[in-house]
Amino acid sequence: MLEVHPPHETAHSWKDFLLHIATICVGLLIAVALEQTVEAVHRAGERRELREELVHESEQMLKDSESCVKVSFGQANWAGSTLLVISNAAREHQPLSQLPQPSSDGGVLPSDPIFRSATLSNKMTLLTRQEVEAFSEMHLLVQDLDQRVAKQHDANLEYSVAISSLAFGMDPKSTFQAQTTTADLKPPFNALIRLQRALYDGGESCYILHAAAKAITQGERDLGKIEEAEAKGHAKLAEQIAPRQKAPATPAPAPAPAKK
Repeated sequence: MLEVHPPHETAHSWKDFLLHIATICVGLLIAVALEQTVEAVHRAGERRELREELVHESEQMLKDSESCVKVSFGQANWAGSTLLVISNAAREHQPLSQLPQPSSDGGVLPSDPIFRSATLSNKMTLLTRQEVEAFSEMHLLVQDLDQRVAKQHDANLEYSVAISSLAFGMDPKSTFQAQTTTADLKPPFNALIRLQRALYDGGESCYILHAAAKAITQGERDLGKIEEAEAKGHAKLAEQIAPRQKAPATPAPAPAPAKK
C-alpha cells in the first residue's frame, strides 16, 4: 500500500506548490516502478520454473509412452494368440484347451498433472502462445489415450465375463468344459476381437503421443511441426501393424517407437 503524506509546511507560492506536486509524482513513479520490477522478477521465476516442470513432464511422458506401446501391443499379441486357440477349437470341434495367459506387466500410462494444475491455476498465461499450443496438444493426446484405455477396460470386462462362463470356477488355469460348442465359443471370441481392436487403438495413441513428446523434449514448440511428427509416427506405425490387421489372430512383435 502506497502512502502519500502531506507537506510539513504550507506552500507559499506556485513554485513551492509545483515542487511538492513534482516530488509526490516522482515518488509515486519510483514506487510503482519498484513494485512492477519485483512483480516482473517474480513472474519470470514462475515462468522459468513452469517451463522446467513441463519439459520434465514431457520427458516422463516420453518414457511412459514407450512402455505403453510395448504393453499395448504385447497384450494385443496375447489376444491374437488366444483368438487362434479359440478359432482352432471351433474349427476342429475340439474342447477348448489351456488359454495363453496375459502379461502381468501393466506398464505406466502417460499423464500430465503439471499441465492440468497449471491450467486450473491460470499459470499457463505465463508462457508464450506457441508454448501453450504445444503443451495443450500433448494434453489432447493424453485425453485421447485415456478414452481409449477406458474402452480397453470395458472390452476386457466383457471378455472376462464371457470366458469365465466356459470354465469351472474363476481360476483362469481351470479345465474348460469338454462339451464346449462353437456357439459357446462365439461370445468370448467376439469379445476378444473387440478387446484386441481396443488394444491396437491404445497402442496407436501411445505411439503418436511418443512422437509428440519426442519433438517437444527436443525443443520443438511449433504446433505445425509437432503435428507433422505425429503424422510421421502414425504412418510408420501403420506400416508395422498392417500385416497384423490382416490376420488379427496371428501374434507379431510389438512395434518399437523411434529412439531418442
